[in-house]
Amino acid sequence: MNWFEILKNVGIKQTQRQGISARQKDEDFIFEDDEDCLKELKTYVLNMLNKFKPEFEINEREEMSGRAFVFEASNPATKRFRDTASASPKKFYIQKDNGFSEPIPNEIYCDLLNVLKKIDFDNFVHKIHNVKLGSINKTHQFLDDFDINTNYFKRDTSSHEAFEVWFYSNKINAEIGSYFEQRRENE
Repeated sequence: MNWFEILKNVGIKQTQRQGISARQKDEDFIFEDDEDCLKELKTYVLNMLNKFKPEFEINEREEMSGRAFVFEASNPATKRFRDTASASPKKFYIQKDNGFSEPIPNEIYCDLLNVLKKIDFDNFVHKIHNVKLGSINKTHQFLDDFDINTNYFKRDTSSHEAFEVWFYSNKINAEIGSYFEQRRENE
């Protein structure tokens, strides 16, 4: 093999090298954060619950199983030992996996955030807070790639009533988020 063939082969290999060329040196590069939509979704949920202040304390934690982020608005005046209905009356869950230990893709968090904004879920939660829950029926609707289910329930032996909303992604066949509100009938 002569020197011309050696240099020709080296030139071919160098077309695949990594790094920044002199021409690109002064350009600004934007690296996308894989969790942008998850962060934005968390911010949306916190802002939604923060509107219940100062009556309610807001906190964010991970579920004991580590499968969900939990955002709670609880009234410190009604907190009791153990988790009772009045101790944590408003919760929003953001799932971290699809139920089979597979992480939720960022794209799905983006989809959920867009759905929440489309239905103005922030306003909905604050309207629901001022409505007698017993006047709400079960509903089921489709929006984009989500099934949205609402449910009001009261156990016959309980003085508490509850309202739930589930957001189920048809793209990955998993629940992505849910809102839960529980309170005494006379609250």
